[in-house]
Amino acid sequence: MLPASGAARAHPRDARDRVGVLGAVPHRGPPVHATRARIALTVAVVALFVAAPVGAASAAPGAAAPVPMGSGVGAGVDLGPVPPAGRPGGLVRWRSDGFAPVRPGSVAAGRVHGVVPAGPAGAEWAAVRRLARAVTAADPGATVLAYSWPAPVTTSRAGPGGPGRVDPSALTDRAGQRLARAWARASAPRFAGRGGMLHLVGDGPGARVATVAALRMVPPPDHLTLLDSPERAGASRAAGTANRLAGYLPRLVVGRAPGTTRVDSYDSGLGSDYGTVPGLGAVVDVRITARAGSGPETPPAPGRAIGWYTASVRSPTAGVGWAWSPLAGGSFEGLAAAYRTAGGAEARRRFGGPDLALVERSRSPGPSVVAVPVAAFERAGATAGNPEAAAAVVTPGRAWSVDVATGRGDLGLALDYRFLRGADGSRLTVRLDGTVRAVIDGAYAGRAGQRLVIDVAGLAAGHHALSVHLDPVGRSGPGPTAGDRREPGEPAVALANLTALRTPPGAGGRDGGPAARVGALAAAALVVAAGLAGVVAAPRRRRRRTSG
Repeated sequence: MLPASGAARAHPRDARDRVGVLGAVPHRGPPVHATRARIALTVAVVALFVAAPVGAASAAPGAAAPVPMGSGVGAGVDLGPVPPAGRPGGLVRWRSDGFAPVRPGSVAAGRVHGVVPAGPAGAEWAAVRRLARAVTAADPGATVLAYSWPAPVTTSRAGPGGPGRVDPSALTDRAGQRLARAWARASAPRFAGRGGMLHLVGDGPGARVATVAALRMVPPPDHLTLLDSPERAGASRAAGTANRLAGYLPRLVVGRAPGTTRVDSYDSGLGSDYGTVPGLGAVVDVRITARAGSGPETPPAPGRAIGWYTASVRSPTAGVGWAWSPLAGGSFEGLAAAYRTAGGAEARRRFGGPDLALVERSRSPGPSVVAVPVAAFERAGATAGNPEAAAAVVTPGRAWSVDVATGRGDLGLALDYRFLRGADGSRLTVRLDGTVRAVIDGAYAGRAGQRLVIDVAGLAAGHHALSVHLDPVGRSGPGPTAGDRREPGEPAVALANLTALRTPPGAGGRDGGPAARVGALAAAALVVAAGLAGVVAAPRRRRRRTSG
């Protein structure tokens, strides 16, 4: 029996509604109308968060999950376990049911697939093992390599004004350079000349690692696959980082014919179309809208692109994903610019699964990202023969800093750098507002010119302090390649071409143009109005029930 309270006598109908198989249960929670209002308000807050304009967040990227730092980047950073057979920062080879170390020069020829997981955690490596098992089952003659993320590094400088923070993406470029060095050591001389083909697959942050490595490889890979590469503003706010590959991919020779690097991208969440970026029209963009299959081999997270791609390997007759790769005998020529998963009865009828059927779709008109020079940093007559004429040269005794003004449409800051001396034993540390945004080891970067892209979509529009420090740390890594040599003089790095990656005014698409934000704000306003109407109408409904 419900307690004989005034509330129980006044609302006998509510009491009867709560009588179930266990008898009457006292109701201690809030009224139903209040719960509905709270749910509506919660949904509205989430919608407002998603619809917030780029740059509206007040915290820097990484603030959602900051890593407290003491005197160095490595302090307190837990990158998780690595495969037992793997060396952090190195390559391991798939052998029937596990990974084994790769001997230097042992990859002589053949079809090689290199997979970079989203991180070093066990769940990420479980997905890599599923993909490796599927590839070797579909092509027994193929070689599958996996990259083990490197261990944390330490720096000798704290952030301005006290201990600094490290951004989650601070080590991705360093990891990509280490991957390129590891591949140079693992592959035999004249690998490509002997008919060898290389396919790099990067998942999540691993997509940026694979892209940076591709830029360092000579020759570049034949095929680059990007899986769930985070790009949208939500990735900056929620996860602390976005890959911003629009600053890297144009430096590859991207195409669809032999002699170019074929690039395909699969997005099931926070990605965007790379084919809208100038110079990347040959990229194939695939939008995954449903979970890839079911069963014991399905990854736990719904909609993961790596699960969809693994399913395409297991079903080559579907003719998508894996079947497009030149290493699988496929071709990019004749493919559409962009696809999406079909789903529904059509997919089940054609392929017996819900996700492997693709239908052609159109990309958003116009470029999604453009590069705009930043006025605070101008190139000052640097030439290939005189790199020290760049706008800034950083040495251990002379750091470089600049005040950078970012706008609401800025997604990233791109900076070119080149180690002039000390590439065998110095380290470059880049900070933005005191947060470590990049750590580059000269031993892996070498003396070739390279680019660094920093995600700024989560920053509030306004002025920010960008600083670059160079520290001699002694020799690290596997040592210099044949082209490296010790040079006299103190270490030095030349900096040039600071540009902003910006969404053009009025651009729509999945990156959240004005039209998309207005629509989301309107939907949020409707939800709020509905919730408030429910709160206002609830007392009237109670009075009618009481009087009845």
